[in-house]
Amino acid sequence: MAVVAVPPPAPGPASRFWAQVRRDRAGVGGLVLFALVVAGAVAGPAVVPYDPRQPNLLAAFQPPSAAHLLGTDQLGRDLFSRVVAGARASLLGGLGALGVSLALGVPAGLVAGYAGGAWDDLLMGLVEVLMSFPGVLLALLAVAVLGAGQRNVVLAVGLASAPVFARLVRGSALALREQEFVVAARALGATPARVVVRHVLPGCVPPIVVTAVLRLGITIVTVAGLGFLGLGGDPATPEWGAMLSAGAEFLRAAPHIALAPGGAILLTVLSVNLFGDAVADALNPRVRARRG
Repeated sequence: MAVVAVPPPAPGPASRFWAQVRRDRAGVGGLVLFALVVAGAVAGPAVVPYDPRQPNLLAAFQPPSAAHLLGTDQLGRDLFSRVVAGARASLLGGLGALGVSLALGVPAGLVAGYAGGAWDDLLMGLVEVLMSFPGVLLALLAVAVLGAGQRNVVLAVGLASAPVFARLVRGSALALREQEFVVAARALGATPARVVVRHVLPGCVPPIVVTAVLRLGITIVTVAGLGFLGLGGDPATPEWGAMLSAGAEFLRAAPHIALAPGGAILLTVLSVNLFGDAVADALNPRVRARRG
């Protein structure tokens, strides 16, 4: 009796995507580094050796040592503990702002691109007005209207980033609405909402994912920048931007106070950008064809 060899099942889209990402060593390194930052933000107070909010004036301005890996600040608080604890506020701020921008920008872009006409003119006119302001200035204006505080900072940064996703999704929707499968769905009597959700939105996902990953670094920096200006939450709560602002006063006498949060912001944004480049290459058909 002959034995028929059954070929293994073809890898799915997710498997092919991760296979492409794994080929990019810099992207994998960025993902690992970002995973460590996320782990520190999640574990936070459970793993730090000192209370990040408790001052100890007798230990103020100590340089990095075995007892304090990153030194202490002007109030004697352990900087390593504050950097690890501050990762939670900074990451939640960046991710929250990214979520707000997606929630506002993606629906606006879908409606403008698919419906066209007056809706397109109205929504894109609003987008053009918002994009005429630099992102940080628009966020500052929103904070001035909403008031200071971490929640309002997240809303302001999300509002400033929303036009980027609106224009991106609009362009994709304009190209997809004339495709044969979309025209066929309309001809079969599908409602506009069903066509958009079932046929247009899935085609917009790859550029949304790439832009969202790359945009995360910008939102983290912007949230930290507003914290640097004193527009965030409680000054005693560890947050990288506020910590950097406090350390800027002692750059000559104790530069480690500013270098610790500044280095955390740098490494986090670098890790996000490295991983974002790998994601962009993995979703780019030309790059996939070149790599085989």
